[in-house]
Amino acid sequence: KFGALRGGYYPLKYDTRLSERASVLDEKQAVKEAFGGTWARAQTRQGHLKARSENVTLPVLLDLGVAPQHIENDVHEITHRRAIHDVHKLLHDSRIETEIKAVMGTEFYRRLNPWLMEVASDRSPPAPNYVNDILRHARHGMTVVSMGWKFSTAILQPLGYTQSVALLGEFYALKGLKDFYAKPWELPARLKFITDRSPMMRNRMTTFDRDVREFGKKFGARGAFSEIEATFFAGIGIADMMVSAPTWLGGYAQGMELFKNDEAKAVDHADKMVRQSQGSGSAKDLAAIQRGGDVQKIFTMFYSYFSVLNNMLRRTKRQRRRAMDVPRTVLSMIYLVVLPAVMSELILGRGPDDDEGWAEWAAKKSLAYPLMSWAVTRDLVSPAVNGYGYQLSPVATALEFGADTIKAASEGDFDETFAKPAVNALGVWLKLPSRQFWLTGNYLGEYFSGEVDQFSLYEMLVTGDRDK
Repeated sequence: KFGALRGGYYPLKYDTRLSERASVLDEKQAVKEAFGGTWARAQTRQGHLKARSENVTLPVLLDLGVAPQHIENDVHEITHRRAIHDVHKLLHDSRIETEIKAVMGTEFYRRLNPWLMEVASDRSPPAPNYVNDILRHARHGMTVVSMGWKFSTAILQPLGYTQSVALLGEFYALKGLKDFYAKPWELPARLKFITDRSPMMRNRMTTFDRDVREFGKKFGARGAFSEIEATFFAGIGIADMMVSAPTWLGGYAQGMELFKNDEAKAVDHADKMVRQSQGSGSAKDLAAIQRGGDVQKIFTMFYSYFSVLNNMLRRTKRQRRRAMDVPRTVLSMIYLVVLPAVMSELILGRGPDDDEGWAEWAAKKSLAYPLMSWAVTRDLVSPAVNGYGYQLSPVATALEFGADTIKAASEGDFDETFAKPAVNALGVWLKLPSRQFWLTGNYLGEYFSGEVDQFSLYEMLVTGDRDK
């Protein structure tokens, strides 16, 4: 169409699956680029700044994803290199090191360099490894299956504002709600006001959760289906923004008061209020337990919200020790624990059983809720409280889908016993929002077949037929 075009630079990457030497070189380069040649210094990838080697006979990776990956690395290097260098320099200043250790302790200080290394290597593609590839695929698949187009997850997002109230205080939390929602016809203008000032909020809808962010972090060529994939978490992202935006405005107003109308500091303060109350999936904001390789990450899936809860509970404990303000502590626990623990169950249609009193039920949910903030205990407590089987990780559920499908087929049960796990196993493999598909599709099937007496939009989208 445009005639002959002059060729130029194109990034080359060796195929580590076809050459052991290429695999070894790739591992060495990853260590060197992540740690600057040592275990002490973090830096971004800089392979594109070096001249191309001559007389190399290693097999070239024939994948269109190499070019987009190269652009990702270049952008990350340009935007982060100076900042990472400066932070590294600060962390290794003896005076700053002494102050950090005096206030936060030696263990805290020792975690800062691994954190910085994680930020430095955030846009680097994972090293090829069949086991990790399978775990990563299962993790991303379960993320889509469990959260993609999921109405039940979206309608729970507003409960996150109770954490904003606990962090900002009632005055600024209510002010943020008023400033954002008082005039609904001005919502687009309010969102523009926020995103014009805050790059973090501009990207909030794709970075609010680690697993959602990593699913969208493609290291390959994007096809037409990517447009559909981009909608999988749009509902949850919008619901999150409806909480994060008033939180930001409340934090902005608070910052303008604290910093005497210094807008730059107020914006930073507002960003911090959103990160600390609503969480973030960005590498710099993840807890240490949420970082690491694919094996570690399968045990902390869907943990972003509870990581924030853990930090908020720790903050409340520290404040109680310093100020001995019992009424404020009690109020914070109501915001952080009681309200979300009780309201989330009621919204999802999981109230007390017929033989269970409301007070007993609410107390049980509230006492168990703080334990959900620990990555290990949540997987033990949640099944016990909600009455379903223990799962080490959602990835184990993905394996169960396949096992249940095979078992049902071998026994000749080609009814719902086969169809439900088969649909979800296919959803994990193809990365499709199969749980919402099944819930809505199954409900409509029962409705049109006469099994459901009265149509309910809530049951169709959130709970399924509650009379079953």
